[in-house]
Amino acid sequence: KVINIDPVYNDTARFLGAEQVFINPTTDVAMVEAMCYHLIKNNLHDEKFLKRYTVGFKKLKDRLFDEKNPKTPEWAEKITGVSASKIKQLAELMAKNRTMIMAGWGFQRAHHGEQAHWAMITLASLLGQIGLDGGGYGFNY
Repeated sequence: KVINIDPVYNDTARFLGAEQVFINPTTDVAMVEAMCYHLIKNNLHDEKFLKRYTVGFKKLKDRLFDEKNPKTPEWAEKITGVSASKIKQLAELMAKNRTMIMAGWGFQRAHHGEQAHWAMITLASLLGQIGLDGGGYGFNY
Protein backbone atom coordinates (compact mmCIF):
# COMPACT_ATOMS: atom_id res chain seq x y z
CA LYS A 1 0.00 0.00 0.00
CA VAL A 2 1.34 3.41 -0.93
CA ILE A 3 0.14 6.55 0.83
CA ASN A 4 1.15 9.93 -0.54
CA ILE A 5 1.13 12.66 2.12
CA ASP A 6 1.57 15.79 0.08
CA PRO A 7 -0.25 19.03 -0.81
CA VAL A 8 -0.26 17.74 -4.42
CA TYR A 9 -1.45 14.45 -5.92
CA ASN A 10 1.62 14.08 -8.09
CA ASP A 11 2.46 11.92 -11.11
CA THR A 12 4.25 9.29 -9.01
CA ALA A 13 1.29 8.92 -6.65
CA ARG A 14 -1.04 8.68 -9.63
CA PHE A 15 1.17 6.05 -11.31
CA LEU A 16 1.28 3.97 -8.11
CA GLY A 17 -2.42 4.37 -7.39
CA ALA A 18 -1.51 5.84 -4.01
CA GLU A 19 -3.99 6.84 -1.38
CA GLN A 20 -3.77 10.62 -1.13
CA VAL A 21 -3.59 12.51 2.15
CA PHE A 22 -3.54 16.23 1.47
CA ILE A 23 -1.47 18.23 3.97
CA ASN A 24 -0.89 21.96 4.27
CA PRO A 25 2.53 22.91 2.86
CA THR A 26 5.46 22.96 5.33
CA THR A 27 3.49 21.31 8.16
CA ASP A 28 5.06 17.86 7.91
CA VAL A 29 6.89 18.12 11.23
CA ALA A 30 3.67 18.84 13.12
CA MET A 31 2.07 15.75 11.59
CA VAL A 32 5.06 13.54 12.38
CA GLU A 33 5.23 14.85 15.95
CA ALA A 34 1.55 14.01 16.41
CA MET A 35 2.10 10.53 14.98
CA CYS A 36 5.01 10.01 17.37
CA TYR A 37 2.88 11.27 20.26
CA HIS A 38 0.16 8.78 19.37
CA LEU A 39 2.62 5.89 19.04
CA ILE A 40 4.17 6.57 22.45
CA LYS A 41 0.85 7.26 24.19
CA ASN A 42 -0.50 3.92 22.97
CA ASN A 43 2.73 1.99 23.55
CA LEU A 44 3.11 1.27 19.83
CA HIS A 45 6.77 2.33 19.70
CA ASP A 46 9.69 -0.09 19.74
CA GLU A 47 11.32 0.43 23.14
CA LYS A 48 14.03 -2.18 22.53
CA PHE A 49 15.12 -0.57 19.27
CA LEU A 50 15.20 2.89 20.87
CA LYS A 51 17.32 1.70 23.81
CA ARG A 52 19.77 -0.15 21.61
CA TYR A 53 20.20 2.21 18.67
CA THR A 54 19.19 5.73 19.67
CA VAL A 55 19.75 8.48 22.21
CA GLY A 56 17.44 11.24 23.34
CA PHE A 57 14.12 9.41 23.75
CA LYS A 58 13.39 11.13 27.07
CA LYS A 59 14.01 14.54 25.50
CA LEU A 60 11.70 13.68 22.59
CA LYS A 61 9.00 12.41 24.93
CA ASP A 62 9.27 15.56 27.06
CA ARG A 63 8.77 17.69 23.93
CA LEU A 64 5.82 15.69 22.66
CA PHE A 65 4.06 15.49 26.02
CA ASP A 66 4.77 19.07 27.11
CA GLU A 67 1.97 20.08 29.49
CA LYS A 68 1.59 23.53 27.94
CA ASN A 69 1.64 22.37 24.32
CA PRO A 70 1.31 18.60 23.84
CA LYS A 71 1.81 17.49 20.25
CA THR A 72 -1.47 15.59 20.02
CA PRO A 73 -3.17 14.64 16.76
CA GLU A 74 -5.85 17.22 17.61
CA TRP A 75 -3.12 19.89 17.91
CA ALA A 76 -1.65 18.85 14.55
CA GLU A 77 -5.04 18.79 12.82
CA LYS A 78 -5.34 22.58 13.20
CA ILE A 79 -1.91 23.07 11.62
CA THR A 80 -1.77 20.39 8.95
CA GLY A 81 -5.36 20.21 7.75
CA VAL A 82 -5.21 16.43 8.25
CA SER A 83 -7.86 15.12 10.63
CA ALA A 84 -6.74 13.84 14.02
CA SER A 85 -8.42 10.51 13.27
CA LYS A 86 -6.41 10.17 10.03
CA ILE A 87 -3.16 10.99 11.84
CA LYS A 88 -3.91 8.29 14.43
CA GLN A 89 -4.91 5.81 11.72
CA LEU A 90 -1.66 6.38 9.81
CA ALA A 91 0.47 6.01 12.95
CA GLU A 92 -1.26 2.74 13.82
CA LEU A 93 -1.01 1.46 10.25
CA MET A 94 2.72 2.13 10.26
CA ALA A 95 3.20 0.45 13.64
CA LYS A 96 1.28 -2.67 12.63
CA ASN A 97 2.89 -3.14 9.21
CA ARG A 98 6.35 -3.01 7.69
CA THR A 99 6.73 0.62 6.73
CA MET A 100 9.18 2.47 4.51
CA ILE A 101 8.98 6.24 5.00
CA MET A 102 10.12 7.91 1.81
CA ALA A 103 10.58 11.56 0.88
CA GLY A 104 12.29 13.75 -1.64
CA TRP A 105 14.46 16.75 -0.90
CA GLY A 106 12.24 19.51 -2.32
CA PHE A 107 10.55 20.55 0.89
CA GLN A 108 13.86 21.02 2.66
CA ARG A 109 14.28 24.20 0.62
CA ALA A 110 11.83 25.98 2.94
CA HIS A 111 12.95 27.73 6.12
CA HIS A 112 13.94 24.94 8.59
CA GLY A 113 12.96 22.45 5.87
CA GLU A 114 15.57 19.94 7.02
CA GLN A 115 13.51 19.38 10.16
CA ALA A 116 10.96 17.31 8.23
CA HIS A 117 13.63 14.78 7.27
CA TRP A 118 14.89 14.54 10.85
CA ALA A 119 11.32 14.10 12.05
CA MET A 120 10.78 11.24 9.59
CA ILE A 121 13.95 9.53 10.79
CA THR A 122 12.65 9.94 14.34
CA LEU A 123 9.33 8.34 13.34
CA ALA A 124 11.16 5.47 11.63
CA SER A 125 13.20 5.00 14.80
CA LEU A 126 10.09 4.88 16.97
CA LEU A 127 8.69 2.21 14.65
CA GLY A 128 11.93 0.23 15.09
CA GLN A 129 12.04 -0.82 11.46
CA ILE A 130 15.29 0.76 10.34
CA GLY A 131 17.46 -1.92 8.75
CA LEU A 132 14.59 -4.34 8.14
CA ASP A 133 13.66 -5.39 4.61
CA GLY A 134 11.04 -2.96 3.34
CA GLY A 135 11.20 -0.84 6.50
CA GLY A 136 12.89 2.30 7.75
CA TYR A 137 13.33 5.45 5.73
CA GLY A 138 14.80 6.62 2.48
CA PHE A 139 15.14 9.95 0.75
CA ASN A 140 15.44 11.00 -2.88
CA TYR A 141 14.51 7.85 -4.73
